[in-house]
Amino acid sequence: MNISEDTGRNIAGMILVGIGGLFLLAQMTGANIFGLAWPLFVLIPGGIFLTIALRAQNEDTVGLIFPGVIVTGTGIILAYQNITGHWESWAYIWALYPVFVGIAMRYMGHRTQNPEVGRVGQVMMLVGSLVFVALGALFELFIFAGGSINFLMPIVPVLMIGAGLFLLFRSAQGTRKPKRKSHEL
Repeated sequence: MNISEDTGRNIAGMILVGIGGLFLLAQMTGANIFGLAWPLFVLIPGGIFLTIALRAQNEDTVGLIFPGVIVTGTGIILAYQNITGHWESWAYIWALYPVFVGIAMRYMGHRTQNPEVGRVGQVMMLVGSLVFVALGALFELFIFAGGSINFLMPIVPVLMIGAGLFLLFRSAQGTRKPKRKSHEL
């Protein structure tokens, strides 16, 4: 990777401004902002990686999409768990990591004009999503609920996930191109 000194200074500047702003806000309000906002310490670096990767002009820097998506995804998970207190969701939420890698692979395949990488990413997203939904249903409906199932609560999210997977599958079907037969003489 070839990151210039200016880019390094910009990253350091963004980190300092973000952390300084949080400290100032905490002091001015007297609130325990860090009790709720600590996932920002994961989200901010992930966002920086994503920004660099999305603005990249060369293939070396585009590769930062992988830590960007994974670190940002982790920050979103931690923020969700911190806000809701639903820490036990780690039992199945880890299945989102193949989805994160798949998202990065789809982007990398698009940027490098390598459709095979994009297809592998699509499969990872689909499999990870299915594992996440299956394990989430198992843990939330049977293990965490103590066997008492309320079918009305998960129906809307399950329908949304199903519709999203349907759209992803249709999108993957549309990107497939028929293989050309090579004729040897």
